Formats: sequence, structure tokens, C-alpha cells
Amino acid sequence: AWLVRKVPTAGLSGPERLRTILEDLGGTFIKFGQMLALQPDVLPFAYCNALFDLLDRVAPFGIEKVKQVFIDELGRSPAAIFDKFSDQPIATASIGQVHVAYIDGRKLVVKIQRPEVDTEFMGDIRLMTTALRLIKRLHLSGLYWLIEPISEFVTWTREELDYRHEARYMEQLRQNAAENTRERIPLVFWQYTTQRLLVLEYFDGVTLIDCLRVMETGNPFVKSRLDTMGFDANQFARNIIDNFLGDVFKYGMFHADLHPANLIIMPENMVGYVDFGITGVLS
Repeated sequence: AWLVRKVPTAGLSGPERLRTILEDLGGTFIKFGQMLALQPDVLPFAYCNALFDLLDRVAPFGIEKVKQVFIDELGRSPAAIFDKFSDQPIATASIGQVHVAYIDGRKLVVKIQRPEVDTEFMGDIRLMTTALRLIKRLHLSGLYWLIEPISEFVTWTREELDYRHEARYMEQLRQNAAENTRERIPLVFWQYTTQRLLVLEYFDGVTLIDCLRVMETGNPFVKSRLDTMGFDANQFARNIIDNFLGDVFKYGMFHADLHPANLIIMPENMVGYVDFGITGVLS
């Protein structure tokens, strides 16, 4: 009853109602919704399609809060750092949102962390770790299967809240992929990167999630771009698999969050990768 009063869902379909509730709850609930979006074996396609928006279309936070993050982290506003900075984000997710900026004629991506995200996520993490302790202390063997996935989720989420971890992973993965013509990792601009800010080179392509949306909407502009780039769905899929296996077995480090909003279709079916908040490392 409390949730019904808090979240206005009148007139929404079941899938949209679920998406709205998870988005309003925020934090790890959005992460949970992102996971469900990729599970058509668990949810009907209508629900998966509605939850796709949690991958890159979460409600944004305002430009004044964006400026405050810059001042807190770098002591300067975006206008004082970049030649041009877009007030409107091009993508929004559970932990941060992405803006476009220009400096010295170069187009950049600026990833900015949500102002209260650390408080929201740390509260959820405390609940999860308490639940794990209870499962172990009370010897609830039927729930032991939860220990490993929840423990991994907690570890990854803590790392995601500090963009410097992501930047270091990207730098190493970029070196690993230097000779691979199927794989592209953005360059990190360390002088503007902090715990809550991440500045990268911009990839001019089409996200895989927008490609999937074209299949639903038939957007002629995006379809034309894909045709111009010579996009071949089968070849692109093979490149994703080849890149992943190469990263795993040759280097033991790989992108561990390969959902459609994190994969960019580039010319000649090259795969551009973004958002390395969850990166796997093998011993």
C-alpha cells in the first residue's frame, strides 16, 4: 500500500508499472531491473522491453547538480574546463549519466555520478551483507546459493562507486586490444577523472540497444546509419564472442557487463565498449 501511494502508476500497463516502481525505488533496484531486462526466460518479452529503458533512460538529474559535482571534484565548473558542454545527457543509468563535451576540437564523453548514489547503494549493500551474515549464522542451507552472487554484486557495486577503478580497467583493456581490429576501448582523460567523474574519448556509432529498438520502431535515421556502416548482425555477434574469448583466455581480464547499452556498433562491425564498472579478472 505504501508503494502504491508513493509511486503513481494509474493508467500504466503492467510492464511500465514495474519499470516505474523499480526506477522510483532507485539504487540497487534499478540494477535488479537491468538484470531482469536481459532475462526473457524469466519475464515475458513485453516486460523485458519496458525494462530496457533502465539500461540507458533513467530519469536524469539536473544541470545544477552536475555543476556541483564538478566543483566538488575539480574545483571548477564544466564551462571553465571544456570549450563546450552539453546540458542534456545522452544516456542515464543507475549510478550516473553521460554528457558530451568538447575540448581543443575533440569530442568527449563525460560520465557523472549521481549526487546521492553512494548513500543509496551503501544502504542497500548493508542490508545485503546483513542478510548474508544471517544466512551463515542460522545455517539456512536452502539459501546458500545466494551467498556467491550477492557477494559478487556487493564487491562490484563498491568498485562501481569509484570511477577510478573503472578507468584503470579501461586503460589495461585498451592496451590488451591495441592490435585487435574488432575491439575498441575508449581512451581515458586522467586529468579530468576522479572518484565521481570519468572523461573519455567519444565513439561515433550506434549502441546495440538502439539497434534493437529499431527492430521495434523502424527508425529510418538509425537504420540508415547502420546501413552506411556496413552493419552485419551475424558478424557483429561473432566479433563480440571472439573478443570476449580472446580477452578471457589470452589476458584474463574482460568486460563483465555486456548488456546492449554498453556495446557500440562501429564501422566494419567493430565493437566499441563502454561502462567498465563491472570488469572480470581471472587469476
